[in-house]
Amino acid sequence: MRHSPVAKGFTLIELITVIVIVGILAVIGTQFIVSSAESYDTTQKRARIVNTGRQALERMSRELRGALPYSIRTRNGGSCLEFVPIVHSGFYNDLLGAGSLSPLAVADLTDTINWQTGQPLTESGAESLVIAALSKDEIYGAAATARANVGTIEATAVSYSQHQWLRNSNAKRYFLVSKPSAFCISTDKLVYLKNIAWDAETLSLNEAHSIIASVDDVEKLDDVKIFDLGFETHTNRSLVTFSIPFSAGGESVIMTQQVAVRNVP
Repeated sequence: MRHSPVAKGFTLIELITVIVIVGILAVIGTQFIVSSAESYDTTQKRARIVNTGRQALERMSRELRGALPYSIRTRNGGSCLEFVPIVHSGFYNDLLGAGSLSPLAVADLTDTINWQTGQPLTESGAESLVIAALSKDEIYGAAATARANVGTIEATAVSYSQHQWLRNSNAKRYFLVSKPSAFCISTDKLVYLKNIAWDAETLSLNEAHSIIASVDDVEKLDDVKIFDLGFETHTNRSLVTFSIPFSAGGESVIMTQQVAVRNVP
């Protein structure tokens, strides 16, 4: 006598077990995909921040390498780095005034310095003439002793306002400079200020400025010294260190760079 074959299938427990396992695998797979996507997005954001930071730091380094010796200083409680851009530099022929080293005689109302042959002059916004500055006090302020206001600039000569020079440059070097500039941290931005008054007590960030990059709120970061100046001498270069927390899209990267600046007037 033959028996009919018995139909077999999954039990309810087996179906529930399979559903649970498939659900676990789906959750793990989804988390892996989401985590990978988030990691990729974070990497892209950080790459953009690093690229922006490198461009900003390179610009700052380039500007500081062309700064007047002894003109770099911190302002506004350390949130700004001020300096005097050099427009033109060269050498003069004769000792200034009477030729004595300290002090030099008071120049005429419009005295003239004759430059060595082969040292062309370009105006390019030059406002002041600086000779043998050995401190920031001799550069800044309304009555700076190493800086005179420029009058007219010709091919081989420049006139300047009445001034009593403290000393000659050992190398007979002169600098034609524009008004001070500065890099500042303003809330969440790194900005660049130009044409700052020589006797400004504080730097006003409400004035016209150009935005260089977005930065993180430095007040939230512990022990971050934005600008740090090395020891200055008249024979050695000093190091300027800046550590800036660049940010974008909720991500932040602190980038540090050092620049060797000349201090030989």
